[in-house]
Amino acid sequence: MDPAAKKPKLENESANSSYHGMFYHLRLGMVILLHSYNLHRKGTLPHLSITMEDCEAGKFDDIVIRYASSTTPKGTIYIQAKHKLSSENTKPLTEGDFFTKKASSTPFSIPMYFRSYLDHYRPASNGSHAYLLCTNATIDDKMMQYFTQRHYD
Repeated sequence: MDPAAKKPKLENESANSSYHGMFYHLRLGMVILLHSYNLHRKGTLPHLSITMEDCEAGKFDDIVIRYASSTTPKGTIYIQAKHKLSSENTKPLTEGDFFTKKASSTPFSIPMYFRSYLDHYRPASNGSHAYLLCTNATIDDKMMQYFTQRHYD
């Protein structure tokens, strides 16, 4: 390959990555906020709160939704948003990205998130709790057997 044809590395490439993550987080939060507001307006979820960067949520702190209604028991959804900048060299997430050593702090480490869950879970707390890891990253086809794909209206 001709050295002149190489794409020059931007001085602020890490800053672009940080902004990309922040914008991904904000866009995801806006979609959740608008959908939740619509449910609230219809009376489906009259008691609803959404926080971002919730200090009590451990690794699942990016977006926290607390809800209740007369027909739905009290519940909390904890969401961690992870982004990856796409490029020609971006590889899909593989088993090694998810199943890392216990002490690993790589972005998609299941042991790291499970440890955070154990550290912050309160068995005496009422209602249901869901923990979600949302990403724009491509997941290797071999890994899809471990995931449940859900489609929402």
